[in-house]
Amino acid sequence: MANLHYGFNGVDIGLPVIYSGGFHNYLHTVRLPPHTHPQGVEITYVMKGDACWLLEDGTELFLSGGTLAAVQPDVPHHGQGNIISPCWLFWFVLDLDAADCLLNTPFSAADITELKRVFKSAGNCVRSAPAHYAFHAERLIEQLGSLAQPDSLRNASLRNSLCRMIIDSAEVFRSSTGTERPDTRIAGKAEKIMRGSLGRDLNMTGIAEKLGLSITGFIKRFKYETGLTPADFFQRIKVEEARRRLTVPKTAITAIAFDLGFSSSQYFASVFKKYTGTTPREYRDKVLAAMPRRSR
Repeated sequence: MANLHYGFNGVDIGLPVIYSGGFHNYLHTVRLPPHTHPQGVEITYVMKGDACWLLEDGTELFLSGGTLAAVQPDVPHHGQGNIISPCWLFWFVLDLDAADCLLNTPFSAADITELKRVFKSAGNCVRSAPAHYAFHAERLIEQLGSLAQPDSLRNASLRNSLCRMIIDSAEVFRSSTGTERPDTRIAGKAEKIMRGSLGRDLNMTGIAEKLGLSITGFIKRFKYETGLTPADFFQRIKVEEARRRLTVPKTAITAIAFDLGFSSSQYFASVFKKYTGTTPREYRDKVLAAMPRRSR
């Protein structure tokens, strides 16, 4: 797919319930400085790649392919580092308070009231979208590409698709399934998995899949939260556990190495020295020498 950039205003297509929206498949990073959407809640869907919104209060909303974010009206937000990374991104701003928001929609006044409740209750959050959401998004991209050629029937089809997306989005945010609250840190979840797998040569792609992220998105977000790559962090907690075990004199160093998933005692020694500056044996000798004799 070529680099695409489609934007629209709802009033121009006869659908004022949507203030504005668009699709971008960013092939390079682009600027996204702080901004707000006073007209209504912003819904963002990342089809491919990753994006990260930072809110004014420090909350981080991290989206990877197949996830949906809601940002409430008048909440300042911007891209991490004031940029958006390369990704395929569809978005729209709902104006549920527009005087003629029912125009050309299947909604009743009661439906609008329920939509307001659902999106307000969602707060600022990220949730996983169902597989059919991508299907509807791809259809919308095709329709947005024909906006430059005015056609009443095409506009009617586009309005119908957008209303379908509003309903699908409301169902996602109303459901408790797949919720990822903004204060949930991916690094903490990943650490629990790592600490439960110290005896294995853990595959980072496997952790990413368990957390519902792409491997690129997982590494990027983990590093953003900790300053370390997941692989580096995993090695560090293995060494941390090794230091604890080395204080037990009767435990063989080779046994510690294999128990912690290292392929050989030599590799274990090189990793241990990288993070501590000493070999396992040197560390044990130093620690044991400092311990009272009766506690050894």
